[in-house]
Amino acid sequence: MTRRDNPNDSEIPEILRRIRALETQSPIGFSSITRGALRVASPEGLLVEGSAYVSGILHGDGDFNWSGDMNLTGSQHVTGPTVFDGTLTINGNTTINGTTTVNGPLNVVGTWKLIGNGEIQGNTVITGSVIVNSPGLIRITGGASPATLEDGRMSFGTGGVVEADVTNGGVRMNVGTNRVYVGTGAVAIQRGGVSIVLSGSGISFFGMDTIPSASANHAPVGTIWTDGTGKVFEVV
Repeated sequence: MTRRDNPNDSEIPEILRRIRALETQSPIGFSSITRGALRVASPEGLLVEGSAYVSGILHGDGDFNWSGDMNLTGSQHVTGPTVFDGTLTINGNTTINGTTTVNGPLNVVGTWKLIGNGEIQGNTVITGSVIVNSPGLIRITGGASPATLEDGRMSFGTGGVVEADVTNGGVRMNVGTNRVYVGTGAVAIQRGGVSIVLSGSGISFFGMDTIPSASANHAPVGTIWTDGTGKVFEVV
């Protein structure tokens, strides 16, 4: 039996339909790469207009240039030197571990606290009140006479002391057995066992050297007498 070609059964229309489908399809829009990789080597690179989503790990090697807002949610770990050019605003708690160097002016607005030992090198200007809480020790070293201020008492390396008299409401300045006292009720100067007290009732002398009346031009006993050098005696 001889085969006869039927023009209506030609494969050419089907071939043309398939060619037309290949010419008009967009395979990238509905593609998936489950194995292997997609390599873009053109100078223009990979252009994404719209949104892009990465689930997993994103690796990169080279420069990363970004223009526009960037929102990062989650933990970030940056290894290596980092430079910020422009304004940096941090909202929230910040913890810095390691050495921190600030080059340029530093303005701290608001309440702050330094916990731990510290050191200031260079000139320091404080405008406003300074409160030192307990134990409240201030030590000034250097110079000819280092000073220490603690609990209302300032002592100097030369041996002198200036301290508050909380009992009588005054101030004492002591050097060994010598002292000067200034209080609300009296002022006193003492050297060893000799002292002069000025109060509202007058001037009092204690521990004065004595001189016989016969040696003091027979001055009355109990009076105060001075010799030619200005030294003061009590006549006995």
